[in-house]
Amino acid sequence: MPLVEKSRKNGATEMFNDDAEFELPVNPEIEQKIADYKKAHPRLAATVKQMPRERLENAYILHRLERGERFEVYRQKVVAAMDKPENQELKQQIEDKLQHVLDPKVKARLFARRAVQAAGIGSVKMC
Repeated sequence: MPLVEKSRKNGATEMFNDDAEFELPVNPEIEQKIADYKKAHPRLAATVKQMPRERLENAYILHRLERGERFEVYRQKVVAAMDKPENQELKQQIEDKLQHVLDPKVKARLFARRAVQAAGIGSVKMC
């Protein structure tokens, strides 16, 4: 297979070979945490080891799906909180920055992203 060029955020590009086997990076601190957890919970470790691969894959995908659903609920709450009077100034600032965006779907997505970022740093009053 040919090499595939992938660009990064900083403008640099890297070459990836489609045939090359992908290796996950190893973080010794994380590996140690996992080993300690397995020692503390040997029955869980044994149960996971006995599970068929398909079941593990499905459990992982379900976890990611549920995580996405929880984030979507949070995102909707943040966007709804932007309509509160105490957040009107922030809402106006975000809308001013997005006034050049013409597509309403893109504008709504970018507004939600900016609102969630503001909530992450504590600028949005949720209650």
